[in-house]
Amino acid sequence: MKSNDPIQHHYVPQVYLKGFTNEKGDLIQYDIKYKTFAQKKPAQVGYKIDYFKIQRPETKIINQITDEYLIEKNSFTEQENNYPKLVSQITGNTDSPFAIARKQLELLVATLITIKRRNPSFKETMTGEIKNHAASDAFKNQVAPYMELARQIDKQDPEIYIETVKEQFRNEPSKSSDLYISSFLDPYPSIVKQVTETLLASQTNIWYVPPGIEFITSDNPGFILSGTEVLNFGGLGGSHLFAFPLTPAACIVIDSEVPALLSIESTMIHPKVVENWQVKMINQATAKVAMSKLFARNKSSLAHL
Repeated sequence: MKSNDPIQHHYVPQVYLKGFTNEKGDLIQYDIKYKTFAQKKPAQVGYKIDYFKIQRPETKIINQITDEYLIEKNSFTEQENNYPKLVSQITGNTDSPFAIARKQLELLVATLITIKRRNPSFKETMTGEIKNHAASDAFKNQVAPYMELARQIDKQDPEIYIETVKEQFRNEPSKSSDLYISSFLDPYPSIVKQVTETLLASQTNIWYVPPGIEFITSDNPGFILSGTEVLNFGGLGGSHLFAFPLTPAACIVIDSEVPALLSIESTMIHPKVVENWQVKMINQATAKVAMSKLFARNKSSLAHL
């Protein structure tokens, strides 16, 4: 590791958390387990040491890279640099529907989806699925068409290699972790593009708070409401509502029940001031999918959760 390599890797971007700070640049943090409050800077929360570091030499070889910190240094730069301007554009009109460039909205939604993908809760789910798949017969069946070719080329039974790979996934957490981490080498992978397209087929709303109440956020911001079930992510195949608090005053809400009014170049944004119960619904769902910390601009916003 070089002396200037970044080691504090924010899975919740600081640029996002800054939208919830007070006039002193502080967040009010609530620890769900210990029921304690603390005052924090965005740089002090939402990170893990070496979270996006590539751990295995073969991962670097396969991906033709030399820097194990490449993802933390490069993969999120465009999204995070553009995020403040995008939020300002989409929350700049509280009165009536307005058009926004489709590319701008796509970038904002892709950024929010990426924030979900960056989260440790998502990483835990994905690495668990990778380990289970590699250890199952499904993995062996996937490579079965290449078995005979491997025997002809290597002049040995490839079953030994397959068992070695399965053993690595079972006993070496860095194997599945690196597969998850290396997926961020492509800033806009197909899964992000597909989810973005799915969401933008529906109407994009900006919910604004009425006086006296604010949106909160967490160490795992954003959720899907599928029926009455609050999901960390998923449930896009049926009726759903995607919500992601952007500031204490504004939350993006995409409702699958209402189709979008869009063209190749632009789409409509629908702002409205909602009622207290709707803000509380967003905040309660935010608290439900949080890992361990909630954040707000004011302590009073966290007092009744």
